[in-house]
Parts: sequence; C-alpha cells; structure tokens
Amino acid sequence: MDSDAEHSSASSPGFANESKVDHLTVILELYTRAYELFKKYSPPSSQNQGRQTLWIAYRIAQTYHQSGKFDMAVRFFERIAKTYRREKWAAMLLPLLSTWYACAQQLGDVELSVQLLIEILAHGATLDNEEPDAIQEDLLAVLKFPLIKTDH
Repeated sequence: MDSDAEHSSASSPGFANESKVDHLTVILELYTRAYELFKKYSPPSSQNQGRQTLWIAYRIAQTYHQSGKFDMAVRFFERIAKTYRREKWAAMLLPLLSTWYACAQQLGDVELSVQLLIEILAHGATLDNEEPDAIQEDLLAVLKFPLIKTDH
C-alpha cells in the first residue's frame, strides 16, 4: 500500500512541476537578493551588519559548491576568508576552509589544495569528522602525486 501512495504522489502534477525546478538556482537568487539588501541598508560603520552580510556570502558560496559551480564558490571563499582571518574567527574559518578545500580538489587546483591543507593543519583541525591524520594524509598524497593541473 505504501508503494501505491509513493507512486501516486510521484506521478502527481505537483510533483512533476516541482521536479523541474532548479532549487539551488532559486536559493542562490534569494541569498543574492538578501546580500544586496543587507549591503544597501546596513550602516557603513555597523560591524554586526557586516558579519551578517558575510554569513549570507558564506551561504552563497556553500550553495555554489552544492550546485557544482566550484570556481564561483572559490571566489566567494577567498573574499570571506580574508575577514575571518583578520578577525581571528577560527570557528567560522575552519568550516569555510574545509568546503573551500573540497572545491579546490574538484577544480584540480593542487597549489590551492596545499595552501588550504596547511592552513587547516595550522589551526589543528580535522576535515568534517574525519580521522585526525586524514589532513596529513591528503597533504602527503597531493605532494607525492601532483598529477592535477596547478594553474589558476
């Protein structure tokens, strides 16, 4: 009986229409609009508003990563990381570095991968609940077998 209910909902017009929607594109549009509004209406001297704007930019970068637009995600991560480093926000920076590293891997950017792995190691962190030695192993693998392109 459950399979009949699943089949009927999967063949419904609402489901058919919903499956045609590119949700990540819609999410990107909404985050981009929110980012523009925060920048437009936040006072220039308000540090808290700047942090909220950075958080939205971070969500945009994550969405680009999820949608496979790794080059766009990297551009956002580069800009956001500058502030996170300057303000010493390790708690915010480390998840960003982890996702940024995943983008660098997908792009085959060995130089960026090495830089990010070293920075993650410098913070004494691990990648997304991996074993503590996983970062060192990744770094050694990249250094031993840099078979991927290194140009930006």
